Amino acid sequence: MTMRTMLLTVSLLIASVSFAEDCKEHAILQDIDHFKSEYRWSQGRIEIKMWESPATITVVGKVTPNAQVQILEKSADYYRIKAPDAQGGTIGWIHKAQIDTIIKKDPENQTICY
Repeated sequence: MTMRTMLLTVSLLIASVSFAEDCKEHAILQDIDHFKSEYRWSQGRIEIKMWESPATITVVGKVTPNAQVQILEKSADYYRIKAPDAQGGTIGWIHKAQIDTIIKKDPENQTICY
């Protein structure tokens, strides 16, 4: 390996490390089958309610099962999320049981970070 190749490799590794620090947490919500089996919801349109805060009963928005949302904050058993723009982009709280998977994504190009 030449010195130039080695320097390029090290530079790319350093760039990828700082790249990963810029990544934001996102969640993929449970799918519709989860809600049908877990809560026996079987008819009508299934939507996940987003609350004003973990301690209130004020609904501020709704997201659909299997939606990919951005995590803004965590508090005990609740996550403050931003709904996808296609679903209104509303910000609210959901319970952690409604989340299936947490991933990190680059905010610039929306690719998954490792």
